[in-house]
Amino acid sequence: MEMIQSRADISMIGQFGVGFSTVYLIAIKVTVVTKHNEKEVEEEIYDDEEEKKEEKTDENGEESKIKKIIDKEEQKIEEIDEQEETKEKKIKKDQANSS
Repeated sequence: MEMIQSRADISMIGQFGVGFSTVYLIAIKVTVVTKHNEKEVEEEIYDDEEEKKEEKTDENGEESKIKKIIDKEEQKIEEIDEQEETKEKKIKKDQANSS
């Protein structure tokens, strides 16, 4: 009997977890108020607004890192292209001189 009850609890947690995590995809602000059913404790409140501010800072920081990497790679590609053009010009010049 306990096993059936524990499976039901896990199932409820899974269903709650999916819905709970989905709210972060669509909500602008999320406030969670929790309280343990079996204990006389004060409710806890979690407000994600401060978290999102920190995430945006991290996001921008990460974005700038990625942008720097892309810029460096583009610069390398441009340098390679310039080297190839120089080689092609030299080959054409050598071919013209040998004719």
